Amino acid sequence: MYTYSTLPIDIIQMTISVWADISHNHQATWINETLVFQSVEGDLHQTAGLFALPHLSVLQIMGEDAEKFLQGQLSCDVKQISQTVSSLGCCCTPKGRIIAIFRIIKIAEQAYALIIEKEIETHLIQHLSKYIPFFKAKIIPSTSDNQPISWCCLGLSKQAPEGFDTTSTAVNQAIVREDTICIRLPSERFLIVTPSKNLNNLWEQNQNNRLLASTTDWRYLDIEDKIPTVLLEAKEQFVPHDVGLNQVGGISFSKGCYTGQEIIARMEYRGTLKQHAVAITHAPLLPFMPAETINIETEGHSHSIGRMIYSSTNSAGQNIALVCLKDSFKQNHQFLPNAKITSII
Repeated sequence: MYTYSTLPIDIIQMTISVWADISHNHQATWINETLVFQSVEGDLHQTAGLFALPHLSVLQIMGEDAEKFLQGQLSCDVKQISQTVSSLGCCCTPKGRIIAIFRIIKIAEQAYALIIEKEIETHLIQHLSKYIPFFKAKIIPSTSDNQPISWCCLGLSKQAPEGFDTTSTAVNQAIVREDTICIRLPSERFLIVTPSKNLNNLWEQNQNNRLLASTTDWRYLDIEDKIPTVLLEAKEQFVPHDVGLNQVGGISFSKGCYTGQEIIARMEYRGTLKQHAVAITHAPLLPFMPAETINIETEGHSHSIGRMIYSSTNSAGQNIALVCLKDSFKQNHQFLPNAKITSII
C-alpha cells in the first residue's frame, strides 16, 4: 500500500509504475514514499547493499542559458559541474532560507540534472519559475511528458555497480556508461542515475550478494556522513550553515552573487555561529518532525538545545538524526522530547 498525502496522485502512480516489477518480484511493500523489502538480514555497514530510492526525483534544467541561470540561483559553483563532477548544493530565498537541497550533475552540453527529494520538487520549480523567463532555458519536471529522458535513482554500497570501474574515482566524481551515471559518494556508496527503462536490468545485474534496502536505510547512511536534506516540513526553516551544507562542499564562497548569497556569506565571514549540524543516535519512541525544536528537562525546566533537520530509522530498527545543535550543549545522555540521545556522532 502506498500512502503519502503530500504527493499528487499522478506522481504516486508514476512512482509505483516505475518500480512495479521490482516491488512484485521481491514482495516489497509501499509505506509512504519508501519501498520496503521483506527483511534486511545483515549489517549494511559490513555488507554490500542495493537501495531502492523512489523518493528521489531528477529535475532537469536545459537550454543555452542553463548554466548562467543556475549559477545565479544555486549555492554551488555550477561552472565547476560537468558530466564527471557533481556537487551538493541548495537553492534559497532572498533571505538565505533553504528551499531545497540537491545533488547536481551535467547530463548534456546544455543540460543539468538536480537530484532532489520528490516531495520538495514542486516547491523548487515554483521558486525557479520566477526567474527563468529572463533566460534561454527551461525547467523540465520529473513528471513531464516532454522530458527527453525519464530518470530514476538507485543506490549501492561497498561494491561499485557491475561494469563501472571506480578505482580512481573520487567522492563527487562520476562515471558515465552509455546513458547511466554512477556518482561516487562518501563511505563507499554510489548513486546511480539512469533512464527508467534501464531500472529493472540494472537491479537484476547488481542484486546478487547484496542486501536489498530502502530509502530509510539510505537516509541513515546519509546522516552518518552528515549529508543534509530538507524535507517539506523544513522548507525555508534553515540557512545552509544550520544544516552543515558548508561542511560537505555544498557552498561556494568565491562564485559570486546568487539568490540569498549576501546572507549566507555574512554567516560565513561575519557571523559567530553558535550551533552546528551534528548526527545523533536516539532511542525509539516517537518520530521527530523536521524543524521540530529539541528540548531537554533540567531541574524541572525545559530548555531548547536545537532543532531537528531530519531523521531516519533503518531496517535494523536503529534511529539516527541530523540535528542543528547548540554548541553550548556538549553532553551525551540528555533527553529529547519523547526520546533519549544515546550518542553524538
